[in-house]
Amino acid sequence: MQGKGFIKFMAVLLGIVCLYSLSFNLVSYNVEKDAKAFAKGDLLKEKAYLDSMATIPVYPVFGHTYQFVKSHEINLGLDLKGGMNVTMEVSLAELTKSLANNTNDANFNQALHAAQADAATGKDFISSFVSEYEKLVPSGKLADFFANQENSEELKSSASNSEVKTFLAAQAKSAIDRSFIILRSRIDGFGMVSPNMQKQEGTNRIFIEMPGIQDKERVRKLLQGSAELQFWQVYQNEEVFGILENINKTLALSVKDTTATTAQAADTTKANGGKLAGLTNKTVKKDTSATAKAAEGAKKNPLFAVLQPSIMAGENGQQSLRRGPIVGLVQLKDTAKVNAFFNRPEIRPLIPTTLKFMWSVKPMEKTKVFELYAIKANSLDGKPALAGDAISEARFGRDQQGKPDVTMYMTAEGANKWKTITAEAAGNPQDENDNKAIAIVLDNSVYSAPTVSGEIPNGVSSISGNFTVEDTKDLANILKAGKLPAPAKIVSDFVVGPSLGKQAIESGLASFVIAFVVILAFMAMYYNKAGWVANLALLFNLFFIMGVLAAFGAVLTLPGIAGIVLTIGLSVDANILIFERVREELAQGKSIAVSIKEGFKHAMSSIIDSNVTLLILGIILGIFGTGPVRGFAVTLCIGILTSFFAAVLISRVIFEGMLKNKSGISFDNSVTRNAFKNIAFNFVGRRKLYYIISSLIIILGVVFFVKNKGLNLGVDFKGGRTYLVKFEKNMNTEDVAHKLTATFEGKEAMVKTAGTDNTLKITTSYHIEDQDANADKVVESALRKGLDEIGTKYVIDGSQKVTPTIASDIINGAYLAVLVSCVFMFFYILIRFRKWQYGLGAVIALFHDVLLVLSFYTILDGVLPFPLEIGQDFIAAILTVMGYTMTETVVVFDRIREKLGETGKDDVYGEERNTLINFALNSTLSRTILTSLTVFFVLIVIFIFGGDSIRGFIFALLIGRIIGTYSSLCISTPIVIDLSKDKK
Repeated sequence: MQGKGFIKFMAVLLGIVCLYSLSFNLVSYNVEKDAKAFAKGDLLKEKAYLDSMATIPVYPVFGHTYQFVKSHEINLGLDLKGGMNVTMEVSLAELTKSLANNTNDANFNQALHAAQADAATGKDFISSFVSEYEKLVPSGKLADFFANQENSEELKSSASNSEVKTFLAAQAKSAIDRSFIILRSRIDGFGMVSPNMQKQEGTNRIFIEMPGIQDKERVRKLLQGSAELQFWQVYQNEEVFGILENINKTLALSVKDTTATTAQAADTTKANGGKLAGLTNKTVKKDTSATAKAAEGAKKNPLFAVLQPSIMAGENGQQSLRRGPIVGLVQLKDTAKVNAFFNRPEIRPLIPTTLKFMWSVKPMEKTKVFELYAIKANSLDGKPALAGDAISEARFGRDQQGKPDVTMYMTAEGANKWKTITAEAAGNPQDENDNKAIAIVLDNSVYSAPTVSGEIPNGVSSISGNFTVEDTKDLANILKAGKLPAPAKIVSDFVVGPSLGKQAIESGLASFVIAFVVILAFMAMYYNKAGWVANLALLFNLFFIMGVLAAFGAVLTLPGIAGIVLTIGLSVDANILIFERVREELAQGKSIAVSIKEGFKHAMSSIIDSNVTLLILGIILGIFGTGPVRGFAVTLCIGILTSFFAAVLISRVIFEGMLKNKSGISFDNSVTRNAFKNIAFNFVGRRKLYYIISSLIIILGVVFFVKNKGLNLGVDFKGGRTYLVKFEKNMNTEDVAHKLTATFEGKEAMVKTAGTDNTLKITTSYHIEDQDANADKVVESALRKGLDEIGTKYVIDGSQKVTPTIASDIINGAYLAVLVSCVFMFFYILIRFRKWQYGLGAVIALFHDVLLVLSFYTILDGVLPFPLEIGQDFIAAILTVMGYTMTETVVVFDRIREKLGETGKDDVYGEERNTLINFALNSTLSRTILTSLTVFFVLIVIFIFGGDSIRGFIFALLIGRIIGTYSSLCISTPIVIDLSKDKK
């Protein structure tokens, strides 16, 4: 075997990378285990412990901090951890209107409205808008609306409508990019661990996944709030310290039970560089007396126990207040407590109406300490000195010293105001101590507070500081966000409760372990020693899959686990192909060494073809799928690549080593030795019978389709809201539906059991088209009102919302995914086998499989104890079924090509062709059945133990696997005969 040394080197290298990537999970687990032991069940103490470990090195040798380790481990998705995901849609209609200075032109607004309707069907909004306007005003110039002095460099007043269209498209992309950055900063400020954000390319949507989040109302408010940019004047630290002292004294008198915990005191001490609150510089030792003193100090100084005043050491060593607008430093975990202090009834009168406290947008470098700013509101209405609409442009670059900075350009009106503000902030230019800062604030968080050294007359100024290039890019985009208001609305959301996540973890792990054991046992039993080689390769494959997922920061979901478990079943496919070819060579009397060599050689083309076809489908699924479906596709694609490396290359190296050491190698036992020998089914002769069977099933499916008034579409295909509700006892679905329909003001409530009779899936279109921000709250209130009237205790374990626009896009994407898959399959087979009949036969088989699966879904819906809905997961199952059919079909086509090569003919006709096709089908029958059985075993295990949330999905794969095997044997290859014409 050539390249054996290189394969060993790559295996070792990949193993080291995977081991390093997976080690973060082990280190993180150990730290969290120590936190649980320290807290002894106290969740606040456990969180305080983990917060204190954030910046402490916990990884041996490399010295990575806990925060770094946590960000590099494999994260659990919503369905395993609980949490929320949302799809935000940036309003391009409002953006376009804003760019046109909110014109009242009737034709403009009519074109805008028509473009919105077109966008709902999947068309490009900007293109539709320009097209609709040109229909209404054939000679109209859009530049009259959009060209102005501020954008004169980008758009001339004489610009054509085509140039305006290009300008609007660029502005739309820029607005979506800026919205992404703003939403990212809001989520980071929310304090959640490992959020996942993706811009959905080619759309105006942003997908956000937030594991562990349960306060959905707070998240909705956070994400849909206005992106408000402001410039504020500030107070100096010395002007505010007296107020903070007064607050501290008042709290000490009124809050008798406010005592800092040991962990809080230790964290605050550490964050303050070893200094206790109260401006002391003595180091606190971690002993009983120090703890008691800290507790006593917290009673006497409630505010200063959690807020460290901004101080510095003077020339004489004495501590003094630091100049500037920062008045305190507070640990992340204590910011809520400080806010609560400031909002107390007895404290509010102590804070002047012109004083506002605002937090820094992110903690200080390598800490979890936030800065507290003192903001000055001079105007009577409490508004900022300057609002974000004064910014016309912001660009990132470098200053004269080469450091990253941001340059701002203001409108004419904004420049005049900026001149006045900066002159006041600069004070006496000759006195540095008279210079003050101006705070740049977005959504009530301070991004920067640069000190002004002089009046800025022309509206052009720069912001510099301790920035990276990425910081300045983000800040420039944030500053620009104030100019182009493009509201973002939640058009889809999905919430999973923590109890449902825990159940999913248990069921997912159970299915994983059982499926793994089933495959190991089957391979060892059927192939004897060679089976154990395949099992060893399988262990390598599993290790590589998990390592690659960790290295790329993938999020592990339940469909992702299903993808891994499915990959386990598929990974033995290559070994079965090889082992069956080896057994054929051994049957011809060849030596074991020659048989292994020839077996690998002859099986290679089939392995490559089957893997490539499945990989193509996985990539298409990843492109067109979203959320969990994409997670399934990612793990499937990674599994295909690692399976090829492990099953083909590593197993070959193991066999070479066994041959070198003269170890006995067997590929069968007394029971399996003669299995599938002397089989001669006449698949070709019976093909018309198979056509009739398939036709009858499809016709029956059409009958049930008409009877059921269409397919049972899931919420992601028709729009609406779905709630997963668990009751204390078994419930009658019709009674619940009747009660909820009344509370939903006559809108139908569809109620079905989800796994058990006490768990119901409730779907409604009530208020689904309502754009009001409170619509979600209204629907949930109506739901709870109806459920409360039933009188049985319940818990809402999860919810999902999909607007009609999103549903339309999902349907279009599903159609496109299936059609694109068929086109790719046709051309791949045409290129590989040089015959269009093979390609068309395979595509007909794919459509046949889709129709049969749909037919079974319509026939069995309502019969089985779980819902058979047509949704995104169904499309994932359909594409996977198509992959099964293709892998089976190309193996048969490959055997036909091989046999033709032995005869030296390009093609054969008549009875000779029929005999050849039957031979190819029968000679590959063992591989087809064995592979189908292994995958079927795995799917049965997942179906039984994998949990209710993916049972419908796995059922589609199960019947799809059976149909795929039947199709590859009875439809796709025999139909080639009916597509070909015999030569006379």
